[in-house]
Amino acid sequence: MFNLERHIERHHPDIFKTVLEEEQPNNKEDIQDSSTSKQQMLSQYFHSEKVNVSMTKEKFKRHVIQLVVDNGVALTLFSSPAFAGLHGEMAEKLGVSLSSIRNIILCEAEKQKKN
Repeated sequence: MFNLERHIERHHPDIFKTVLEEEQPNNKEDIQDSSTSKQQMLSQYFHSEKVNVSMTKEKFKRHVIQLVVDNGVALTLFSSPAFAGLHGEMAEKLGVSLSSIRNIILCEAEKQKKN
């Protein structure tokens, strides 16, 4: 029983009785529909505000290099609290240290020179 239902049952028994009578399913389909609708109703309260991003380590590195090379972003951006706030958790989960981004860019520059 959910908290709201329990509250209504304890403090408003007349209303609770009316609600129970209205919710009484007539057959098996109604029972399934009733449980499904309750799940849908409850799911709106459990919606996560987190965002799932599909990102690989290589893709993350490529975009960081692109920021510096194509857009002229200063390397100091990657050590700023704002960048860490936006991308720090993702970098950490991908195994990319924000403090090593300078090295990543320099290594990529050396590879490009050799090619």
